[in-house]
Amino acid sequence: MGSLLLFVFALGLGLLLMLLGIFSGLLTNLPRAGAWMDRIKKAFGVGMLLVGAWFLWGAIAMGLGRGSGV
Repeated sequence: MGSLLLFVFALGLGLLLMLLGIFSGLLTNLPRAGAWMDRIKKAFGVGMLLVGAWFLWGAIAMGLGRGSGV
């Protein structure tokens, strides 16, 4: 069963890369990075910091014996 799952996983990854290679000409139509990309990077960065703070808050609450912290 494990080898079948590994084969299907490899087939799925290979299919994605093959499609990317076949239709690589369509990649030129994608928008270029600019100010909008910087805003998205900052938004995801803030989100990552908030998730990290949430995990830290839960770990401190568990360490102090106050339950799960959630």
